[in-house]
Amino acid sequence: MDSNNRVIITATDYPTNYDKYFRNRLDNLMKRAVRHKDRFKEIDLPEFQAQVNQNISRLQTKIQGRYVGLLDLMNYVQCDRSLPDITPYNTDHYLTHAGMITLNGIYLYQYLSCHGFDPHIIQNDSLVDIKAELTPKPLAVCISSNFIYLDEIADMADEVKTIDPKYPCNCWRFMEKMEICLLQREKLNLWRWIDPALTGTKFLTRIFVKPSR
Repeated sequence: MDSNNRVIITATDYPTNYDKYFRNRLDNLMKRAVRHKDRFKEIDLPEFQAQVNQNISRLQTKIQGRYVGLLDLMNYVQCDRSLPDITPYNTDHYLTHAGMITLNGIYLYQYLSCHGFDPHIIQNDSLVDIKAELTPKPLAVCISSNFIYLDEIADMADEVKTIDPKYPCNCWRFMEKMEICLLQREKLNLWRWIDPALTGTKFLTRIFVKPSR
């Protein structure tokens, strides 16, 4: 199929171990607190969030200076009480959530397929070379936020734009459950991708725009 019809759908961006996931979570919670601090004049929201992060961190298990989850503990035992260095190239040798399969993006995949597009699902952005994925010059990249923070979506969009600054980037919320980040090479009619019955403003709300450089 023509590469100009190719649409990449990124389902998740889960790190290869719990330590990276947990630290990213704390970082995103703090970013959100700073972003919304002006909405709550009566409290110091960033300081409040810092205390929450500290309390959450105290509840976590740490080994060798790293936060660990159940799968990390199992890897620790199997590797003679040593935490392995899990990379995108050796995930098949260890237990990790990085290889999990999610269902978000399935509807979009089916819909695009039925309308002449060539959708390709990336289950985990952390395990792929995004530069290689963009080599065929796809029409768009859609990022589902079911399991990704908006700040991470922005970072992923910036990474793509670093590779090719021509991509304008729009972030959308679809049916109030899924944000789609469109990195378009040309002006697209988004409405043609979505069932006309779902194109009311209560189902599709624009969140933010990152214009091309």
